[in-house]
Amino acid sequence: MNWHEPLITPATAFYCVVGWLAIEALIWIVRRVMAEGKAEPDLYEHVDGEGR
Repeated sequence: MNWHEPLITPATAFYCVVGWLAIEALIWIVRRVMAEGKAEPDLYEHVDGEGR
């Protein structure tokens, strides 16, 4: 890569956004699958009415 080339091209920015959205979707799907059969997701397990 030469110094006069732009560091981030429109294609690079596009692929970064697409990759980030894919990771977010994967995390969302994993959380949905892990929460199956539970009343609450894992994020709220520490709030159980006993102050823990």
